Amino acid sequence: MEPFLRCLIVDDETPAHAVIASHIEKTDGLALAANAYNGYEAIKILQSEAIDILFLDIEMPLVNGIELLASLTVKPATIITTAYQDFAFDAWQHDAVDYLKKPISYIRFIKALEKAKLYCKQHHKIELAKKTLAFKVDGKEESIHSESILYFSASGNYVKIFSTVSQKPLMVYDSLASIQRQLDETTFIQIHRSYVVNKLFIKSVDKAHVYLTNGERLPVGRKFQILLENVKPQ
Repeated sequence: MEPFLRCLIVDDETPAHAVIASHIEKTDGLALAANAYNGYEAIKILQSEAIDILFLDIEMPLVNGIELLASLTVKPATIITTAYQDFAFDAWQHDAVDYLKKPISYIRFIKALEKAKLYCKQHHKIELAKKTLAFKVDGKEESIHSESILYFSASGNYVKIFSTVSQKPLMVYDSLASIQRQLDETTFIQIHRSYVVNKLFIKSVDKAHVYLTNGERLPVGRKFQILLENVKPQ
């Protein structure tokens, strides 16, 4: 038996949640993992839970659907659910797998779901590859298992990689943003413009700092505080 695909519904209207939740409930292989009623709630959930399929409305307060999608470095299979046709191009530009116009029929839902399943299969293969990361260090390729990485720290034109398997950090000529695109977003979280941390090694959190299991303390940037609210320390 194949595992259930975990779904997140993001919409500011309760009736829209009810329709999609009903479609999910009657479909084998799907599970409703969570509901969010604005973009901020969705970001928190996506940072703390593994979501396979995202049903995403466009017009929402605070953060709209396109802005939310653009902010994700690693995206679930995203199905846009909206009453408007005007945002289709933006949705495709940000890798949405389908675009459903409300009211959403079950037949149309199933067609979109097939595209989402294909995306999930391809994405799963990519995630397996991300378990081992390769970096160029002094002209040589160094491989490191992602679960041994404590955190990444930007340092000028370089990024320092701190891990449990080496006393000295690896120095990689790259940007933090470039490296972050290779990472599993459910495991790594950005806490500051200069730091990306492995959640497995977070011991505790306050508004100003993240405390790691090895005793280190790292600063938290103000705009990243919301991402840490749902992180569960080890």
